[in-house]
Amino acid sequence: MIKYIAHLLLLLTLALPAWALDSVEAIDRAIVQLIEDGSALQHTLATKTQEELTAAELNQLAEKVQAYEKRVNQLALEAKLSTEVVNQPEYGKLLDDSVRLSQVAVELSQGIEQLAEKVEDDAAGEYRNTLQTMIHAMLRLSDDIGVMADRILFTEEQIGIMADRIGEMADRILETQRIQNENIARVHDTSNRTLARLELPPVDTRAQLEAMQQSREAMMEQREAQQQMQEMKAQQQETQEQMQQLRGF
Repeated sequence: MIKYIAHLLLLLTLALPAWALDSVEAIDRAIVQLIEDGSALQHTLATKTQEELTAAELNQLAEKVQAYEKRVNQLALEAKLSTEVVNQPEYGKLLDDSVRLSQVAVELSQGIEQLAEKVEDDAAGEYRNTLQTMIHAMLRLSDDIGVMADRILFTEEQIGIMADRIGEMADRILETQRIQNENIARVHDTSNRTLARLELPPVDTRAQLEAMQQSREAMMEQREAQQQMQEMKAQQQETQEQMQQLRGF
């Protein structure tokens, strides 16, 4: 009976529609869910900081942090928006929610730092390894949010090109990008400070930032290729229309 119920639940899950992350509404729904789950995880970290913590409980928290980072990474990889979304009224809320998600990452990083302070005296062996796993997951999370921000906020070059069309929204996007960058920098600073306190191997932040820059450049090249394809299609359509006109004569 239990196997039958499990099989039925699996079928129901597979039958659920898969929302493509290619619209403002879909991406915003995913971000709001991540905000809620991240806030709940931060609350759990804060609660555990006030209680006696075992190695098993710490490992469970580390697994939850890693699972959360993977979900954000998936969103960063799958989120796709075109430059036309800046004209949609829902885009402003998406900007606010993306900033809130980066702030959740800051709060999670601070929660892990407080947790590290609690177990600092017992930071040998499994405690240290688990905390290191959590800290590295937070650093990856900040990188994921950076990639996601590039997909949602676009780049300064694109904003400059589009400024004549989007008007005041360009300033809003730039300000949101600034806040995102500050929050990501705070996550890196908090995580590296925790690594230093526990005398754990430092993280090469420069290498991570270079990897993020390479990812942004690859995204820009992809957008340029898409734009060239659109221009080629437009030229092809114009040529076809001219041919039809000539045939009419």
